[in-house]
Amino acid sequence: YLSGLALQTHLITDLLLALLYTLLVRPLGMKLLLLFTITHITITSIAFAAAHAPQRIALDELWYAAESRNYPEDPDTLFVTSRGKGLSAYNITNPGQFSKLSSWSTTKAVEGQDRSGSLMVVAELGLGPDGPFDNNDKPMLHLLDVSLPLAPELEPFATLDLSPFIDGVLHVKFLRGGTGGGGETWAAVTGGFATTTEGALVLVNLTRAVNCACSPSTPLSASEVVVVSTPILQPEGVLVQSGFVYIGGIKSSSLCVVNATEPASPSIVSTTKGVGMQLVAATKMDQPRWPSAFPYDDADDLVFMAGWGSLGRLVVLNASKPEAPKIVADTSTLSDVELRMSNRVKLVFKSAGDGEWDYDVALIPLEQRAGGFAVIDLSSAAKFVGDDLQVLKIVHVPLSELENEAHNSKSYCLAVSSSRHVYVFIAESSAVYIYDLDEILNKKE
Repeated sequence: YLSGLALQTHLITDLLLALLYTLLVRPLGMKLLLLFTITHITITSIAFAAAHAPQRIALDELWYAAESRNYPEDPDTLFVTSRGKGLSAYNITNPGQFSKLSSWSTTKAVEGQDRSGSLMVVAELGLGPDGPFDNNDKPMLHLLDVSLPLAPELEPFATLDLSPFIDGVLHVKFLRGGTGGGGETWAAVTGGFATTTEGALVLVNLTRAVNCACSPSTPLSASEVVVVSTPILQPEGVLVQSGFVYIGGIKSSSLCVVNATEPASPSIVSTTKGVGMQLVAATKMDQPRWPSAFPYDDADDLVFMAGWGSLGRLVVLNASKPEAPKIVADTSTLSDVELRMSNRVKLVFKSAGDGEWDYDVALIPLEQRAGGFAVIDLSSAAKFVGDDLQVLKIVHVPLSELENEAHNSKSYCLAVSSSRHVYVFIAESSAVYIYDLDEILNKKE
């Protein structure tokens, strides 16, 4: 009880700042409902802290974990990129397991990652919010072979220098499903904190680097890189839907859609205001799936986006027309304070087979000072018609994590395993917390 109560003293600063803004712009009825929400957060957080004790693991290579993903190609292997520590891979097959399999060690600040078959791309940032990162003065894309079994030590077989075209990048996705490209391999990269081009989306042709036996550092020609200036301020989130690229920004609440079906000649299709900040997104197709989980033919056209900021949200879009995605559902405005700083969303859907999974939820890491994650009900995912999505649980990591060097426990990223365990990475420490999702949702028999 005392641990949960003490946690509230660290939550209250963030809550009051978000609440102050909200109370200044919202009508009286909404203010009263928000006060009720804050009371609810306090009570439930105290109760949860007293009842649940996660497993904590601290490893040096997890310092500032920025993105954690297990992919459909190999869902029991979790890849984690860390700023200044490189890329590490872990076995998460068994309940609570976190066994290191492989790594690429580097002092460079890396973050964005994506995988297509045995090919992985990792983005090296170049610029950060305060200028170049330590040992990191150029934006790069690193290509790695992640064929199974993984080698104990990974090493990029090609490194692509983007500095002649842009001075900073952040996240990256392979271009999949486009009608153009002629069988080429392209990547879509957000410009992040770049200063050379405002609102940059960078499209990079990786084909030559992937197919040729070149030197590890492969110069790019001007014909292999296309830089698009968009209205998005400091682009971060990037998702590719049938050749159309969706991007959101750190200092923007808009969603920009870029037609990259012919990646050598992209064009901006639309910009929609008020969707959310950053907009790191997920679809069923890019989530891990296990033998008993939903099959590929169950995939649909829904896109799930986490809206960052002092007022956070989860937004669901119907992208059946990828050039014109439409919002069909989101979390209630009553939840936007407790969902502040929502980040890299992950999805869990019911099993199609033996019923191992019996819930549909979104999991969102919370980049709050007293960090953790949110569990949001997606049980109406098959019919989304604009209903508010319900927040089932807000989980904050233990108070002791606030004692790290940065005095915060914010989380950029998380992952979920086939054993229904949630791995929550604390950015400014070297810790990962492992929670039992069944226990959190009271599904234990």
